[in-house]
Amino acid sequence: MQKFNWRPNFVPVIRLALSLVLALLLTFLLLSSDQKEKDSHEVWRKVRVYFGNSKLNTKDYYDCSQVFPVTRWVDSTAYPPMAALQKLLEGPTKEEKEEGYLTSINSGTALAGLWVEDGLAKVNFTGKFSEGGGSCWVLANVSQIEATLKQFDYINDVEFPDPGLQP
Repeated sequence: MQKFNWRPNFVPVIRLALSLVLALLLTFLLLSSDQKEKDSHEVWRKVRVYFGNSKLNTKDYYDCSQVFPVTRWVDSTAYPPMAALQKLLEGPTKEEKEEGYLTSINSGTALAGLWVEDGLAKVNFTGKFSEGGGSCWVLANVSQIEATLKQFDYINDVEFPDPGLQP
């Protein structure tokens, strides 16, 4: 007597499933390679932003005007001085803070405007920028902003219309 085998044949089902997985994987790879190609056309620019640093400030007293550069990457399609100021307002990273970098610019400060004409940059901020006081605080703010802007050859001086930057 011959036994009847009720075990279904899964080979065609497995082949179909593998074919679908392979097709999805190829589609994903093609789409992601298009994205990588698009991203590779973006060009990044290196800028410096300047912060105070409690470990690098080597004078006998803390010099409020002494600032030190750190590197940031910005999209090259952005206006470089504005992009650098935006990065400055983000403040030092956690790692940079551990290395002693600090900012005196209040969090919650936003860039309201930047105009550059004949080597003079006029910059204005909103938010909590003017909250604070004292000559050291003002000098630290001005030093960070001026150094960040003067890295660009076409900026020789910086003017602050904000009355909060008066010592």
